[in-house]
Amino acid sequence: MKKIILPMAAAIIFCCCNSNSGNKQDKAENTGTPPNEKKVQRLDPAAVDINKPIDAVEANYQINCWDGKKIEVAGYGYVFYGDSLETKMELELTDSLGGSKKLVDCRFNTAPAILKIAKTDMIHIKGRIRSNFNGAITMDSCEINAVSKTIATQPVDPFSKPLMSANELSKDYFKWEGKEIALIGDYYMTTISTTSYGKTIRVDLKNANYEKVAGCEFKEDPTAKIRVNEKGVIIKGKIKIDAAFGYFMLEDCSLVNR
Repeated sequence: MKKIILPMAAAIIFCCCNSNSGNKQDKAENTGTPPNEKKVQRLDPAAVDINKPIDAVEANYQINCWDGKKIEVAGYGYVFYGDSLETKMELELTDSLGGSKKLVDCRFNTAPAILKIAKTDMIHIKGRIRSNFNGAITMDSCEINAVSKTIATQPVDPFSKPLMSANELSKDYFKWEGKEIALIGDYYMTTISTTSYGKTIRVDLKNANYEKVAGCEFKEDPTAKIRVNEKGVIIKGKIKIDAAFGYFMLEDCSLVNR
């Protein structure tokens, strides 16, 4: 059972907008703010102050920056046994030659032409980041661009999209996991879902186009306090690196200024 609470004055507008700006699981890329070609000054987890709220739109654009991105990544393939791997419809990149830690799970729409790859070879993959599972990044629509003993990579940057190493990509992707921050944004709606796992209360924040940019999970419903003033709501919580909804997520949340 799911209950959705909308601000009364804007209920009609939200109903009209939801068809275009809902969960957006199939969107091409995260668009918290319009992407551009200029160099983005990225937020640093170590420099974030819990007492200085980050704009929810900016957090969605920067911290949730890998969601839906088409990227290029290189690394060694995971080999369960022997001296080579079979590509089939999926392969995994690891942390090192012969490594057992799986960093990137690459899934193909069509079987690669290269059927076997030596354990000592590096693999250059093009694809799109979709989510993560068990500590590994999941990519779909993958293609093998090159296989070589050595492949040069560039520093990680989700906005200019260079060819990145699997190790550095993984570190950057998960560097915000569990970090406690404060967000500021305008209230969009509250969704309360009851399943066999229990009750989930999620408060969403929006951008100027009435698109969801942050979902904040609470243990108790804070909606009545937020409706006193739906502008500039400050919410504190822990970052949940999860692209399931297609936008930025916090858990263990609490209200700061209501």
